[in-house]
Amino acid sequence: MDIEAFDDDVTAFLVSVDDLALTADFLATMGAVTPCLLDEDRLLYDSYDTDETGRDETPFPLRVVIDREGVTRWLDNSIDNEALHDAVADALAR
Repeated sequence: MDIEAFDDDVTAFLVSVDDLALTADFLATMGAVTPCLLDEDRLLYDSYDTDETGRDETPFPLRVVIDREGVTRWLDNSIDNEALHDAVADALAR
């Protein structure tokens, strides 16, 4: 999903806790075009309470969707692009 199409209405990004080389390899393999923040110290990642929701146990970067008001609307650690599309559509509808 190309987030460039959403302009300033929605922000979508990934948060990876892996090192640069592993993250770059993963993103290249997946063909990801979404911006990815490297967070090896887990400061941002852990601020989303991923441990309590079970999202901390997957090998994929955390995907975040924030609406135009700056409210986090969706967090996910899967590669379910349909769910991401739905989350963006929901954020745009607000």
